[in-house]
Amino acid sequence: IPVDAINKLLRAPTTRQVTNDQEFFFEAREPGAPYVLTCDPAGFGETGDPSAVTVWHGWDQREVASWSGRLDPGRLADLILRWQKAFDADVVVESNKGECCSALLSRGCPKMHWSSSGQPGWYSTDIAKGAALADLVDMLRRQEILPVSGDTLTQLATWDGKTRKRTGGHHFDRAVTCLIFAYAARVLGYGNRPRVVP
Repeated sequence: IPVDAINKLLRAPTTRQVTNDQEFFFEAREPGAPYVLTCDPAGFGETGDPSAVTVWHGWDQREVASWSGRLDPGRLADLILRWQKAFDADVVVESNKGECCSALLSRGCPKMHWSSSGQPGWYSTDIAKGAALADLVDMLRRQEILPVSGDTLTQLATWDGKTRKRTGGHHFDRAVTCLIFAYAARVLGYGNRPRVVP
């Protein structure tokens, strides 16, 4: 991610420190507000990137909950369902590793996004990733997306937008949830916070 797109956020006083395998909720659900949950799932196994789940406020486009760690696809689906219920969130899961999407479908996940009628989740082709990355960089520059967890910001600051493997001591699981949100914000279109008429 270009330095100029992320610098202001790195200096923001709202940054919160997080650790893997713990659930972090940065703010309570706002009644009536839309939310979207994005997930970069891992498959089975103890190596490679961990999974990550982020919940975003749809109007303010702000990170409101965050988790990263290692769960098998069934347990990850259970965490997603619990958070989906807590926020009544749309659910957008990268489907290139299909185990988590399959687990969510078998559990009857509400408000699950389908890329097409035959493709549950977001199937991240090179073209789809490129479009989402361009959207993400634009959103960061305009401060239209507000990640608040320190790990997410650190990953964004060191990510080239392509690499998925650990480099320089970092995984990029949380950064990918931002990429998925950039896609979701464009496709699902939550719009602006409604004006309150006195």
